[in-house]
Amino acid sequence: MALRDSVLYIIGNKGIALFDVSNPAMDNLPKIGVSQVGKPSYVIDTGVISSSSGAAVAFNNQLMYVAGGKGLLVFNVQEAKSPIKVGEPLQTGVLSIDAGAAMVLREDRIYLAGGKGI
Repeated sequence: MALRDSVLYIIGNKGIALFDVSNPAMDNLPKIGVSQVGKPSYVIDTGVISSSSGAAVAFNNQLMYVAGGKGLLVFNVQEAKSPIKVGEPLQTGVLSIDAGAAMVLREDRIYLAGGKGI
């Protein structure tokens, strides 16, 4: 789970769901729909999170990094409500489809830990 501006990103095995948290007094947080292949959707399929892997998320300026059991993917979140994929998923060699994922950004480095090491 991560927060940027007034958007809450929930990361899970089906992808990323976005919620508008600009009004915290609301009983139900409204979902934010995004356009994918010309159709509205409420879940962004990252292609990097498996059904039994963990997931990690981190931000660096306008970029959001999402790691899961199938790799690492970068999104441009300059417009927080409209994330745009940057490139294709990267195979890291440390993440596995049946283990957790952890990530830390420090300056120009990304540190990942998963079921296969660091």
